[in-house]
Amino acid sequence: MTFLFFGGSFTAGVELLDHEFYPEYPTPVSLLDLDSEYIKKWKKKYKPLWQLKTKNELKNIAEEQKKHSYAHKLAELCNIEYKNFAIGGSSIQKIRYLLTTEVQKNNNSNLTVFIHPTGAERWMEYVDNQWMDFIVGNEYHDDIKEYFKFKILSNNDYSRFCIWLLEMQAIYDFCSNNDKIKDFYFVNDGLFNSITGIQYQDLLTTYSSLISNINKRLFHFPHTKNNEEKVFLPYGHVKEKVHEDLAVEIYKKMCEN
Repeated sequence: MTFLFFGGSFTAGVELLDHEFYPEYPTPVSLLDLDSEYIKKWKKKYKPLWQLKTKNELKNIAEEQKKHSYAHKLAELCNIEYKNFAIGGSSIQKIRYLLTTEVQKNNNSNLTVFIHPTGAERWMEYVDNQWMDFIVGNEYHDDIKEYFKFKILSNNDYSRFCIWLLEMQAIYDFCSNNDKIKDFYFVNDGLFNSITGIQYQDLLTTYSSLISNINKRLFHFPHTKNNEEKVFLPYGHVKEKVHEDLAVEIYKKMCEN
């Protein structure tokens, strides 16, 4: 058996090594305190790693971070080989793309797949001969900025959610029907907490059916159950102990017996 992990920054372990690079790294805070003056001042004083490190340095940090994520910890607990394909900033389209291509390339016919979905405010586009993820709220420049502006003005919450839902359905169907995938699970970093209901009647049946199926295969990061815990790092991810607790929870339900 092999574990394959797909997702965004939480599964990639983003921020888990940041404390090694700053002389005054903040202690973890609650979700509400991420907007405190203390955290705002720290972020103003210190630039994020992607502005401080070279491309090669960031690549090495990204690989090391993954060794501290729940994915690595779970694989160690279960004593099973694994690959973590998660990338910080991933859109749901990027996750589906990597899931589809990497499963097909894998020679193992006994795969267990973990999918950590990201939100509808992200999408993937083919730019300068490569796939690129866009995120609402990020800054872009030159021709890319004009495209981003067009995309934002041409869509709304409904259209973005519709595309996200169709991608999620495609991911679920792919995992259900691929002969190499023997089991699959979803991981909630808080995304599903934010979707308390939908007002789009044409999507309601599809959404309700899909979420009902996902809930049977869904694991939750512990912080999603209590946002008042002081486990959040400056840019909104969670400390390593939360990853450890999640890995233990999954292990107990999957591998202990």
